[in-house]
Amino acid sequence: MIHVSIDSNIAADNLIRILLETRKVACINKVKDGVSSSYRWDGKVVVDDPEILLIMKTKNECVKQVIDLVHQHHPYDVPECIVTPVTAGNKQYVDYVKEETTTANIVPRSIR
Repeated sequence: MIHVSIDSNIAADNLIRILLETRKVACINKVKDGVSSSYRWDGKVVVDDPEILLIMKTKNECVKQVIDLVHQHHPYDVPECIVTPVTAGNKQYVDYVKEETTTANIVPRSIR
């Protein structure tokens, strides 16, 4: 699983579309309400900055490509892209994720 925070619904939907169309992820949960981040950036403390959290499901072989696509299409200079290994799960769901993702280069319709 990969967690990514992003600043707007439009940017989130654009990133979601690219990642699904390229088959780098099988599913993305978008948590829109009640998510905020507090952090240090450029020497300043930012508290309670509203964000959207994306939780992406992919296979290990696609992780680097997902990170690269997030970096290319994310509005932040340094996007959060945190990978959490999945050590167990519903076998049918894990199989679904493996079947729906690929490392092949697919150009998404949304940026053709």
